[in-house]
Amino acid sequence: MRKSKLPLFLFLFCFAFAKPALPAEFVLSVVDSATRQRVAARVYVENVDTGQWHFVRAHSSTDGVIYERQNWANKNSIEHHTSVPAAPFVAENLVAGTYLVTIERGKEYFPESRRIVLAEGEQRAVETVELKRWVNMAERGWYSGETHLHRPLNELPVVMQAEDLNVALPLTYWVTKAFTAPSQGNKNQSGEIPDRLIMIDDTHAIWPRNTEYEIFTVGEHNHTLGALFVLNHRSIFSLGAPDWKPIADQARSEGALMDLDKLDWPFGMTLPHMSGATLYELANNHLWRCEFGLTKWNTANAKRGHCTLTVLRALLS
Repeated sequence: MRKSKLPLFLFLFCFAFAKPALPAEFVLSVVDSATRQRVAARVYVENVDTGQWHFVRAHSSTDGVIYERQNWANKNSIEHHTSVPAAPFVAENLVAGTYLVTIERGKEYFPESRRIVLAEGEQRAVETVELKRWVNMAERGWYSGETHLHRPLNELPVVMQAEDLNVALPLTYWVTKAFTAPSQGNKNQSGEIPDRLIMIDDTHAIWPRNTEYEIFTVGEHNHTLGALFVLNHRSIFSLGAPDWKPIADQARSEGALMDLDKLDWPFGMTLPHMSGATLYELANNHLWRCEFGLTKWNTANAKRGHCTLTVLRALLS
């Protein structure tokens, strides 16, 4: 008896005309639980099944800001999030599965996490996330500020509102080589840096001209010894460090603030008196939300004297 090929034909026919699974998405809005007003926020989206991170897109005329970093010294040190304005946002091109969504907004709101399950064949889920504020410092006359900020100027209008940050002093000039002037800094931000205050709105402002002297190398020797910041100066500095005193004198003449950051110089104790620095970072940028990557930052004691001699020889030569 001749076997029928009909079942195979039907299988091929159904396969050819079967509709592929459409990508899924979910749309979220973030609101203040008390005012019911939409607020800007930081958004994390992780596929729990695969461990894959996703970014979101804002449903507004203002785009969200994607932050995607993996530390070179520790591959487990990962930070993937999107800063979104006060508007609904969408995570799109998703597969069916379980997603952990975490919403944060600065330090005055409790973070909120929830699991969103997209079933097979489901194309869209729409939800509203409420953030509860536990304190409002601005109402009490205290405003938040950030003096150690390595983010481009064009990102700050969205990022500051997502972080509920009132005043930003981004480090637009960044020197890591001894004796190099900030005007020739190897890590400067590109483009023109205005010499005036930038107002985002009535409660968010940027002072754009700020310099970080963070010496990584002295000649051919590598050192990670902390930094001295000059904040809200008027001119573009043309002095390299060390020597610190001429820099401090110019900073004072321009009404700038000076900030000390995780200093590891043997002579670090002299800088507050010599420079007139009024700020010292207790919670600096080595406190990370994710797993820490720079575990060997400080210089061993035996090397500190060598660093001091290297600087002195360079100054005397």
